[in-house]
Amino acid sequence: MVLGDTPKFREILSFAARYAPHDVTVLITGETGTGKEVFARYLHAHSSRNNEPFVACNMTAIPETLIESELFGYVKGAFTGADKNKKGLIEAAESGTLFLDEIGDLPITMQLKLLRFLESREYYKVGESSPKTANVRVIAATNKDVESAISRDEFRKDLYYRLNSARIIIPPLRERKDDIMLLTTYFLDQAIRQNEKSPKKISSSVKALFFDYPWPGNIRELKNVVESAILVSDNEFLTISDLPMNLQQYAAGHGEEIGVKAIANLNDTEKSIVEEALKQTNGNKTQAAKTLGISVRTLYRKLDKFALGT
Repeated sequence: MVLGDTPKFREILSFAARYAPHDVTVLITGETGTGKEVFARYLHAHSSRNNEPFVACNMTAIPETLIESELFGYVKGAFTGADKNKKGLIEAAESGTLFLDEIGDLPITMQLKLLRFLESREYYKVGESSPKTANVRVIAATNKDVESAISRDEFRKDLYYRLNSARIIIPPLRERKDDIMLLTTYFLDQAIRQNEKSPKKISSSVKALFFDYPWPGNIRELKNVVESAILVSDNEFLTISDLPMNLQQYAAGHGEEIGVKAIANLNDTEKSIVEEALKQTNGNKTQAAKTLGISVRTLYRKLDKFALGT
């Protein structure tokens, strides 16, 4: 599920929505953990191939000597141990989408064979002399700087141009901080349901820390942090003491900035509550004060504090 509401995120989603219905090859780039596979699945789900297979393959998870046979398949007797025919990932994705993750790590010897497939849609199973054809949409992704890899002769320029027919560049989480709480709430609700925990709220100090922390592992790191915090939290609120040690250490070293942001979060929450009370009572301050459980004098002080007018 793709989640976000910042202008930068909406722009990315707009590109994905435009590319999705077409069979154009898409290259998705971004740091580790930014959600490249999530966007690949979005492209597949919003295409005419959405009822066909979505096959994902991480290039770094396959030993270099096995990549060709995993990708293209092999026939019985092709090599020692090949005691039967085996489908490759391309054949498994027939009529659907093949997602090649970490394409920047594909060995240079395999890049030419992938390029030939992309250009002709023909491929050879290992040990077979007759070509097969495939009706497959290819989406690739990498966290590598492919242009730099080309300059070092580690990635073929022609393959890059073929993959880069359409490009989606996903920014790191630190560049879309307004999405952090939206994502946190989603992961929090997920973790609560999966672990059968009672509902939790997020303390102002944790919110402030989440906004201040640079999230080097991006959305994947945020998800893992929330899930682990839910498992150890015994209180109504998630606090900094529930978070992994590295975040606790970060909080200890950035206490002043986080404290200022925590107070700002509290003020924002309080302002929203006062505004909602006034809205529900059609601006009747006596009724609003009663709803809030405070005196009219206290309400007027808050109206002055938040510049809400009198």
